[in-house]
Amino acid sequence: MEIPVKEIVNDELTKLGFKKRGLNWYKHYKEVIHVVALQKSAWGNSYYINLAVWVNELGSSEQPKCRECHLQVRLASVDGSPNEIDAAFNEEDYWKMDAEQRRDIIKLALCNAEFAFFEELKLFEQVKQFVKNRPRINLAVTKSLAELIGNEL
Repeated sequence: MEIPVKEIVNDELTKLGFKKRGLNWYKHYKEVIHVVALQKSAWGNSYYINLAVWVNELGSSEQPKCRECHLQVRLASVDGSPNEIDAAFNEEDYWKMDAEQRRDIIKLALCNAEFAFFEELKLFEQVKQFVKNRPRINLAVTKSLAELIGNEL
């Protein structure tokens, strides 16, 4: 039986300590908030996962939307994400992938995001160093965050 992507994502993020609100999941720390958002494609029945970090020093919000966050990246851009990530998030072609394989790929990708991306970003100082060192990922940084850390966009 095919399990919907939304359900798999929710199960795995809940295990990682995120709290769900709509199609967003949140994990709060003293200086930052980690946000994971499930975005449905406008062109079909597939999804994307967006990862984001809200810096509390730049504003107050308990549940910021991913697009409002100061640091944003697509899950597929994070180093170590499985090659089959796009196929795993495509419900249109569900028949091309075994249900267990889909779950395993999504679980691996979300665990990788937690330990290869979010783990490095629990304090403002870590966010600052991360942005300054600009890893080789397609990273979106707001102007307000860049100005706060003294980094030119």
